[in-house]
Amino acid sequence: MGRQTVFIYEVSTCNRRKLDAFKLSRYFVRNNCQIVDDPTKADIIILITCAYSAEHANQSLQMVNRFLGYDAELIVGGCLPAIEEERLRELFNGKTIVTSELEKIDEFFPENRVSFANIEDANTLWENINKHKLIKIFEKFFGKLLPLQRLFDTFSRCLTNLLYDGAINYQKIIKNHLFAKYIKKRWFSSIRLYEDVFYIRPAWGCLGNCSYCVIKKAIGSIRSKPLDTIISEFKNGLKSEYKNFVLDADDLGAYGIDIGSNLPELLDKLTSIPGDYKIHIRNIHPVWVVKYIDPLESILKRNKIQGFGSSIQSGNPRILKLMHRFSDVKKMEEAFCRLREACPDLMLVTECINGFPTETREEFKETLDFIKEIDFSLGYIFPFSSRPGTFAESLEPKISNDEIILRMKYAKRYLRKAGYNTLFLKRHNIMVFSKKFSTLDEGAKSFCLSTIG
Repeated sequence: MGRQTVFIYEVSTCNRRKLDAFKLSRYFVRNNCQIVDDPTKADIIILITCAYSAEHANQSLQMVNRFLGYDAELIVGGCLPAIEEERLRELFNGKTIVTSELEKIDEFFPENRVSFANIEDANTLWENINKHKLIKIFEKFFGKLLPLQRLFDTFSRCLTNLLYDGAINYQKIIKNHLFAKYIKKRWFSSIRLYEDVFYIRPAWGCLGNCSYCVIKKAIGSIRSKPLDTIISEFKNGLKSEYKNFVLDADDLGAYGIDIGSNLPELLDKLTSIPGDYKIHIRNIHPVWVVKYIDPLESILKRNKIQGFGSSIQSGNPRILKLMHRFSDVKKMEEAFCRLREACPDLMLVTECINGFPTETREEFKETLDFIKEIDFSLGYIFPFSSRPGTFAESLEPKISNDEIILRMKYAKRYLRKAGYNTLFLKRHNIMVFSKKFSTLDEGAKSFCLSTIG
């Protein structure tokens, strides 16, 4: 019997699930499987899904239906199996694996010698590869006389069986090889796989209980990675000549609570390591910004942290209480202003919700006022999405889609008047506002999407 072939595909997932997908690829390669770029060549299809919003859940279900059309065995992972279990079972009765229990993948492959727990965490985001589009790039670069299929297959095997197991630093190849540079410019210009960025995931899961969120059903509570392990990953990145590091977790601010450590200790240890590098930190709930503002202020003054992501979701205390989030807006404002003063060039990123149930227009305007007051560098406004089983689902009255669209238009005018560039991304149904870019062109859009956590 030959080596099993595995096709992995992620459906518009967050960066943490892309890290999961990459770790899964390593798991299969270490167990003598071959990662393939075409589902028609696969024995097994691993589908990593998203279900944080109704739109993403629907998209994931559509992809489940699509991959059911192939001869391969389908395994559905990611957040969909935990969040939309009933809808998924109406369509699919095969194997599923919940995000918080990825190590149970071993139960599906008892013959595998290397367990999932013994695979090191990924430091690279998984990206889907469009084989047919890439062949056209080969054709344009080399001409139509070469056996392109054979050339592509050779290229694909190198990327999968050598690179995904972490044996070599593929970013250096992409960075220095002429043909790789051409591919990146012509096709991968918006794909994060080829960025010179080293991702570190300090923790899994979330300590919060936001009233609108269903993600915790899939990711579970906080589970922190040992501090020494994170420092080792960081030093490995430096040895591989990375200069840009991203700390990304579902609830980064809660890091260490379960192991007797905390976020300031982590950041203090990392930023004390000498070297020419910058760190971007994401998904820090404002409650942790307020709690840790004194040590954060001191750490930021070292000028090692370049980006700081913290989602305010609303600037109105009543709405924040209904969201089951920290609601002292004045303390939040004071803490963010201190971050700004400690590091004036800090790229401060946030996210907000438009149309949370019962929210008035004036309360939504308070969110825009807060954005303006703090002078966020970059941010996103998401329309509220009612999710099954949440407290927010039961709140009335709901804000109509027409009203949400009107508020988006108002936000666009308000933020432009405040000096922001704005862009509505129809595919993702969100508004981006930015002072980082003079125009929100394709490159800016790609960067904006890469910062969504």
